[in-house]
Amino acid sequence: MAADVQSRVVARVITGEISLPHAKEQMRWMEQRIAASPMRSTQCLTDDTFLQELEALADYRPQDAVIAAAPPEPEAFEPCEEMKDSPEWKKTMKISKSSSMELSDVGKKLLMNAFKDTTPKEAYDLWAETYDNDSFGETGFGFDSPNICASITAGYLSNMSPVSGEKLIRLLDVGCGTGMLTRLVRERLANGMNGMVDVKGFDLSEKMLEIARRDEGLLSDVVCHSLSDTPWPYADASFDVAMCNGVLIYIDDNFGGVMDEFARVLRPGGYAVLMIREDNYDNWGEHMDRLEKERAWRLMECTEPRDNFLNAANDEGEAIVWYRMYSFQRL
Repeated sequence: MAADVQSRVVARVITGEISLPHAKEQMRWMEQRIAASPMRSTQCLTDDTFLQELEALADYRPQDAVIAAAPPEPEAFEPCEEMKDSPEWKKTMKISKSSSMELSDVGKKLLMNAFKDTTPKEAYDLWAETYDNDSFGETGFGFDSPNICASITAGYLSNMSPVSGEKLIRLLDVGCGTGMLTRLVRERLANGMNGMVDVKGFDLSEKMLEIARRDEGLLSDVVCHSLSDTPWPYADASFDVAMCNGVLIYIDDNFGGVMDEFARVLRPGGYAVLMIREDNYDNWGEHMDRLEKERAWRLMECTEPRDNFLNAANDEGEAIVWYRMYSFQRL
């Protein structure tokens, strides 16, 4: 029966007779069914009743389907006076949506590509002391993706228990920088849950890591290491979740090797939460797909495109960077 329902739904989707609900709606529905299952497990997802309900959920015409929304129209904005008078700023076509955006000198130079001849390590070493305020402060960029990444990651962690023989749930912060992403995750976890999550991280900027080390108890261990230098300094299947935000754009080679590392360090059943910029997808898409074909992991969620810097835009009021968040479960 289960196979019949699955085949019928797939056939109707392929022919265009029905459209599946948005991924977020499907995930929400599955979570509700799992929670209602006596065993609170994914076993219920193969039950006949569950699959018939899935078919009913999908049973509407394509014209009624929820289509992934196009990027929203940018809100009208007026650049602040300081930016209006800056020829360098105008030349780079990057201005502020918010008159209250005030960045550090280093943040302004980075936004205007004034450090274009420096390496990512050199740029982030210079930016370390003001990075958090420029990125997350009330007058900063309005950095969106870390909050989305943290929310997805915290959701997975909150539904986990330590594996047999372990006392803690293990999280890897890939490109952890100042530790802000881990901090956002911990803010979203219940107090009791925080004590059960051990976080390790690595980054190529020692200056950024110095900031992370100041917050005692945030990460249990941080290592200065480049993502592109594989293998990473961790054992196979040593983490329950690996998260990576705003870092993969700086990798210019070894794309397949880097993506393989996410799968390698995750235990079966663990999750990878990855932020991929739309203008960088071509470097990573084939490798994410390859790992699915190899049954190393399966795609759990892909968000709609989102504006990554909510307070910054180009001269035409358009977002500077669009991104999607991808999450995979290790098989």
